[in-house]
Amino acid sequence: MTSSSLRFFNKKGKPLNFEYIGPTASGPLAATFNYLSDPTTITPTSGLMSLQNLSSNLIYLSVTDQSGFSIVPWFNSIVTSLTQGTKVMLTFTYYPAQTLICIISSASLSGGVITLTTSQNLGSPFISGGTPVYCSTRYENLPGGYYNGSIFFDEVSAGLYENEQLFIVQQFKDTSTGQIFLGFPHTGATGASNSPLWRTRWENSSYGDVDISDIIFTYQIVENDPELQGFPSILNFQNIAIPVIQNSNDVYVNGYIQTPESGTPSRSLQINVAINAGDIASNIYERKLIVEDITYGVQSPYKIAEILFYGQIVGEDSRLDVLHKI
Repeated sequence: MTSSSLRFFNKKGKPLNFEYIGPTASGPLAATFNYLSDPTTITPTSGLMSLQNLSSNLIYLSVTDQSGFSIVPWFNSIVTSLTQGTKVMLTFTYYPAQTLICIISSASLSGGVITLTTSQNLGSPFISGGTPVYCSTRYENLPGGYYNGSIFFDEVSAGLYENEQLFIVQQFKDTSTGQIFLGFPHTGATGASNSPLWRTRWENSSYGDVDISDIIFTYQIVENDPELQGFPSILNFQNIAIPVIQNSNDVYVNGYIQTPESGTPSRSLQINVAINAGDIASNIYERKLIVEDITYGVQSPYKIAEILFYGQIVGEDSRLDVLHKI
């Protein structure tokens, strides 16, 4: 499961503000329910809800709505989502076309009543007794989504290379001190028995009618390549498996994965991408890189990021032609 606490940087150390695209809520998270308003109590019975103490940022819901539907599974999912750092917004819609949106900060259950604590309330809080109220939930930063972004190569002349590096770190909370720190990414598949691995792969190998598998590619540097008399070489790999860290004791605390800082290296995960202009004519190319966690197996990957690389090849640099003649 992808965490919204990943951070991305380019080769110059500048942050890449990739968009986090959360998953569509399903199961209990997507539940809708209906109540009648009862502003006279803080212990509403079956089918009732109360905003009596909304001025103190408190909402009270019976564990069953008007249709007898139990919202306890919804409550449990909300508590888990809040722990994982999800922004949870409960929307009340009622006659005549009124809306109240409440941002939930915590939730508790006691004696058949769910108490929601809110951090912000937007809209009209005045709902008369006996008014039918329709409830739905929206989410932001729900874990299990992926990051989406773009990286642009500098212009490169025909016959030359240009490269980009993508550096990925993760924000954690130290188990002992509670301090936030950055470190090497962990897999979200804490219960898997396989080796913890991320993988890069390309979604496309052509752009239009041009094969670009050797134009934009991921690479690794091989030191002391015997074929180059011991000099380093750049090797094109269409897929690269990258070991990450797995800690079965990782838990979410207030939106962060809590883990011992001593068990997480203070370094980044690096992905190398190059554009090889070769001798091709001037053109613009793009290729989409997928980063995914395959700890559960290659048949069950979950996407971490999709990044669109853009490259522009311009005419041959005249200085290169001079060098060829030397």
